Amino acid sequence: SIVGVCKWFCLYNDKLLLHSKINMDCGQLFGVSGLNYGRNIIMSQFLNGEMQKAEKYLSMIPFAESLSPEGKQQLLKSLRVVQYPKGRLIKSENQQPGDLSIVISGSIRVYKSSLSGRQLTLYRLNRGESCMLATYCILNRKRFPAEAVVTQSSESLLIPADTFRALFLHEKAVQDFVIELGLFQITTLIMIIEEVAFRRMDERLAGFLVQKEDENVKIQKHLKMSHQEVATELGTAREVVSRLLNEFENDRLVQLNRRCIEITDRAALKNIARGIYHAY
Repeated sequence: SIVGVCKWFCLYNDKLLLHSKINMDCGQLFGVSGLNYGRNIIMSQFLNGEMQKAEKYLSMIPFAESLSPEGKQQLLKSLRVVQYPKGRLIKSENQQPGDLSIVISGSIRVYKSSLSGRQLTLYRLNRGESCMLATYCILNRKRFPAEAVVTQSSESLLIPADTFRALFLHEKAVQDFVIELGLFQITTLIMIIEEVAFRRMDERLAGFLVQKEDENVKIQKHLKMSHQEVATELGTAREVVSRLLNEFENDRLVQLNRRCIEITDRAALKNIARGIYHAY
């Protein structure tokens, strides 16, 4: 049968190839039209499956639904999906921004490093989010001014820089997306600047612990981070974090174990974060 013949087809290097023996035998049995029919069945099934995947990914792009039919087609043709393991450095300072990334799953941290090696987290990218710095670097053909690392194994959609620039020129939905993205992440950056410039480190640490507990409450009861990881998030030295955590423990606000911080007095930590009283 035609179905039996089609089983001899194999997908190799993204092309459907016909096994040479079947090509000869079936040419005699069914003729060229039979072979073309079988080939068309497989191609149709393959393309339908790929199109369904593409439509699924398209729904995860904030501006895709509002694109013109031509814009959607242009986006679909160039869209790629990549997977990054935890710890992968995906952008380095002063490199070309490359493709625009939109996070499907996982988390990516964008940060700035000093010459001494200390880091300051600028913002995090979670599901459906994209990097403001990368967006503006792509549009202005500038080099990336920070670094980006995967903090939770991530799957992302990649839009080539040329495609994104073309869509930005002709699609109002993309222009609105860039403006909204800029406003949202600039607000985040202003909050970080205020924290670094105007808040004491014990206030920032207390607020960080409460925030992390809120984020992890459905996953685990304890915050599983080392003192160095906390220091990296806050842009300070490990010794500073260790000293403050030990003081919090002495005041019975937290309990410390190896790579584990348990909050024992949440209300007191929230007071410290608000500047109502200090741990030292």
